Amino acid sequence: MKTIKTLLSAKTLIVALLCVSLTSCLSDSDPAVNECYNTQNVGVTNVTGPTTAGINQPVTFDVTFNVADSCGSFLGFYEEATATNEKTITVVTKYLGCDCIDGVIAKTTPYTFKGLASGTYVLKFKITETTYKTMTIVVG
Repeated sequence: MKTIKTLLSAKTLIVALLCVSLTSCLSDSDPAVNECYNTQNVGVTNVTGPTTAGINQPVTFDVTFNVADSCGSFLGFYEEATATNEKTITVVTKYLGCDCIDGVIAKTTPYTFKGLASGTYVLKFKITETTYKTMTIVVG
């Protein structure tokens, strides 16, 4: 009987030690948990590029926008077709990091467009919710 009690006490002690050691791995010091990350739509400050293109010929526009601090960078473009041969384009930025230096920084990134058929295409790059930098491309 004494052997069974000793054996049960030893098993209980081992289980308790395992529980304590496993829960010690679940701390808040995991860097992924404390990582600062945010995305934001921003308006363009300038767009330059060609006004004509050939059918299926890619053309590139230089799109300039501002980020709010040193952690900001380009993430992508959000495109929405608003009419036939017309689309609205929004710049999406990402902010990665917690220790950022404040200050507006201008960035420029390429935007590639390819007209699949002849016609006039209108690209409306968002400046604010209601204003746009409009680029008209004649494809032919």
